[in-house]
Amino acid sequence: IPCLRQSNGYLRSPELVLTELAQLGIDPDTPVVAYCTGGVRSAFVVSVLVHWGFRTVKNYAGSTWEWSALPAAEYPLERSRA
Repeated sequence: IPCLRQSNGYLRSPELVLTELAQLGIDPDTPVVAYCTGGVRSAFVVSVLVHWGFRTVKNYAGSTWEWSALPAAEYPLERSRA
């Protein structure tokens, strides 16, 4: 997902970010699950996307910390093949 912030800390314009998301096939009806290291930054992303009209956005609050605590045989990891 495109970066939401500018280098000065302000949010980028919704029009710009939404255009970039649309180019990736993501629109306000696309289910989105945000995650980060511990669920804090991803919660920010979720709140911004909801404010911008996304309807099916979720935050994986446990994020990488929870995922990486699982036994290695149970890591729910999928690999994309280009």
